[in-house]
Amino acid sequence: AEPLLARIKADRTVVLSPVFDKVLFDTLEVNEYIPSAHGFDWNLWCMYESFRPEWYQINDPSEPG
Repeated sequence: AEPLLARIKADRTVVLSPVFDKVLFDTLEVNEYIPSAHGFDWNLWCMYESFRPEWYQINDPSEPG
């Protein structure tokens, strides 16, 4: 919990939500969570935007992901 609280303390306008990998109950297979940005539209529907693979190659600390 401490890393989440530290991020909130640093910027109280940030909303953080932990994400958990999905584990299938019958086989115990783990499906890893794919990093993505979360957002809400005006109807409060949650949207997920995955990062493009080329973003990982940029290695720029100012880029998200």
